[in-house]
Amino acid sequence: MDGDEGLDEPCTKEFSPLAWWHENEKQFSVLSAMAWDVLNVSISSVESESAFSQARQQLGDTCHSLGSNALEVLTYEEQRSRRELTELQRVAAAFTSVLQCDSMEREEGGQQQRTSSFPPSPSSSPVVSCWVEEQVMSEVHLGCPPNHSGPHVSHFTISLPPHDDNSTSRRHTDAVEDISISTSTKFDLDEDGDLILTRRKKSPSHHLVLTIQHNITSSIPRVGLQVWRAELVLADFVLHVMSMSSDFDEVVALELGAGTGLVGILLARVAKTVFITDHGDKVLENCEKNVNLNAEIFLGKASVHVRELDWKDSWPPQEAKTSPSKGRYSWTQSEIEELKKTSLLLAADVIYSDDLTDAFFSILEKLMSDNPEKVLYLALEKRYNFALDDLDVVANGYSHFRSYLITEEADDAGCKQLDSASEPFFVGEQIDLRCIPCYVRDYNRGNDVEIWKIKLNHRALF
Repeated sequence: MDGDEGLDEPCTKEFSPLAWWHENEKQFSVLSAMAWDVLNVSISSVESESAFSQARQQLGDTCHSLGSNALEVLTYEEQRSRRELTELQRVAAAFTSVLQCDSMEREEGGQQQRTSSFPPSPSSSPVVSCWVEEQVMSEVHLGCPPNHSGPHVSHFTISLPPHDDNSTSRRHTDAVEDISISTSTKFDLDEDGDLILTRRKKSPSHHLVLTIQHNITSSIPRVGLQVWRAELVLADFVLHVMSMSSDFDEVVALELGAGTGLVGILLARVAKTVFITDHGDKVLENCEKNVNLNAEIFLGKASVHVRELDWKDSWPPQEAKTSPSKGRYSWTQSEIEELKKTSLLLAADVIYSDDLTDAFFSILEKLMSDNPEKVLYLALEKRYNFALDDLDVVANGYSHFRSYLITEEADDAGCKQLDSASEPFFVGEQIDLRCIPCYVRDYNRGNDVEIWKIKLNHRALF
C-alpha cells in the first residue's frame, strides 16, 4: 500500500508538499493523484499576478460542492491573507537586512559603540532592497522540472498533413481511387457466409518537432519568456489554414507580442516575410534563439526578422541610425518599407492588462489604416478573478477587450453605432475552434481560449 510505504519516509524541516509529490509520483502513484487534486489550487497574491489566475478552472462548479456565495468569500479571504503574508514577509526581510547591516558595522568598528539611533538613518547605513518580483507560471509548463530556474528547452511535436500545391486535386484523386476499389474488389466469405473484411492500413503520419527555449516561470513584465496556451491554439489555427488553403502563402506577416516566436516560426514555412516582434532585450534574445534553433523548419524560404516594437512608440518604427538604443533589434529602412506591405497580423495572449490592451489597439489602428487591407487573428484566454467591485468572479480584462469590438452579429444598438460612427472602428468575428483540429500534441485547450478575426472599418476615413 502507498500509505504504508510512506510512513517510513524521513521528515525534514523545510518541506514543500507539491515538490515532494512531484518527485515521488512514480513511487506513490495512487496517493500522488489524490494529492494533486487537493493541493493544486492556485490563488493570487498581488493584483497584477491575478491576471494569470486559474481561479475559475481550479475552483469551478465542477470542482467543488460549495455554494457560489461561500466560494466567493473563501476566494476573497485567500487573496487577502496571501497579500497580508507577502507584506509581512517583505517587512521581515527588510528588518533582517537592517540587522545584518548593523552587525557588520559593529564588527568593523571593533569595540567602538554606535551613537546613532536604531534603526540607522539612510545616511549612516544603507538598507538593502529586498523586494522580489512576483513570479507567474503558464499552465503549459506544469510538466516541466520543478524548482528549475533559467531557460528550459521543450520539444513540441506537431502533426502535419502533407502540404502540397496540388493537395486539393490529390485528395480528389484519392477519393476516386477509393470508389474504384470499392466497385471492383471481390469480397471473400468465411465458412459461415460472413464477409471477410481487410483492415485499411493507417496512412503514415507527418509531423515535425519544434524546439522552443523558454522560462518555466517569469515576472509579469517578462511573461513573453514563457509558452502560453493561447499561443498553441493560434498555432493550431495557422497550421489548419496552411494545410487547407493558400491564404497565407507568400504573405508579409507581422506577429505582435510574439513571446517565444512559436507561431511566427511555423508561419515562415509558407510566408514570404515574417516580422516577429516584442519588447525588451531578454524576450527578443530568447525569440531570436528559437528562430535559429528551428531554421530548418521553414527551409530558408521566408525572410524572418526579430525586431523590437514598442506599442507606445511612434509609428512607423524608427530606423537604426535614429534609434541606436534599440541595438540589433532595430529596423532598417528596407525592412520598414517591407513592413508596409503587411497583410496578415497575428497576436496571442496579449490581453491581460487594460493599459496594455489600450496600447495594443492604438498601434493596431495605425497599422491597419495603411494599405493593403489587413486582417488580425488574435488568440486570447479569458482569465477570471474575484473582484471586490462586483463581488463576483469576473473576467474584467476580457470585457475591456470586447469594448473595442463591434461584432458582425451586432444587435440593434450595435447597428445604430455602426451607422453613426464618425471614426474608424474594429469589427470582430469569433472563430469556431470546434472546426480546428489539434495539430500541436499533448496540451489541453481548455474552455476559455478564443480566436478573433479582427478588421478595421475605414468608413470614417473617406
